[in-house]
Amino acid sequence: MWVDVIIATNRPVLNLIPVLESYKEQSYKDFSIIIVTEGEKDSLIDICSELEMGNVHIYSIPKGTSNAGISRNKGIGYASGDIILFSDDDMVVSPDFIEEHVKSHKKHKNAIIRGLRYQKREDGSFYVTRWEKEAIKYWISEKKHIAWVYFVTSNVSIQRNLINKVGGFDTNFKWSGCEDTDIAYRLIEAGGELIVNENAINYHLGIDDVQSKFEKRCDNFKYFQSKFPDDPFVKLFVCLTLRAIEQDKIIQIFTEE
Repeated sequence: MWVDVIIATNRPVLNLIPVLESYKEQSYKDFSIIIVTEGEKDSLIDICSELEMGNVHIYSIPKGTSNAGISRNKGIGYASGDIILFSDDDMVVSPDFIEEHVKSHKKHKNAIIRGLRYQKREDGSFYVTRWEKEAIKYWISEKKHIAWVYFVTSNVSIQRNLINKVGGFDTNFKWSGCEDTDIAYRLIEAGGELIVNENAINYHLGIDDVQSKFEKRCDNFKYFQSKFPDDPFVKLFVCLTLRAIEQDKIIQIFTEE
């Protein structure tokens, strides 16, 4: 199986160096990296040359004209492999990251493979959030019909024919937030099954202001609900999320261990 890793970025190119370096150590070799950037394409090409990474393909979008959906769809359009693997521009990956995703796809047809993300503490160590642990147990094991809640594009892989079947990401969402939940909903409706592989690990290098990030996503959650007005689970998900944002409780959900 050939894997195309898609990374959308609007960050300074130097931030990508540790991310790219982590892909040099992969145990699985049949992969390429597709980077869609709003940044300096030439500088990124120079960095890949210095790192001796000939399997990286870089495409640019004019600054200020894109969002997460547009950038990822552009990457999907350039992909030709069996599997599309999404990760973020601030996530370093474990040496067997791609291998673990491929193992899971070989075992499951129409699979959507969700790996495990570690978050960074102030002291530089890493941990798994309470939400991540509970989601594995509850949403995946017991409530597969609403497993779309657990889908995130910072560590997920999908068979390319399945993602093409649903037409990729909805580009009407603002830069980021809930566009991944939306495509997960449609992928599962189209016959995809969300499978968790806790050995497919990557590490988030940034320390986010979770509350601020989610406050900016309120309109995206409302737009997601408007697409599926008759689904009570979507309504409940959006209602509870917006309430947590309003009451400043999002940080308790996404950062507590």
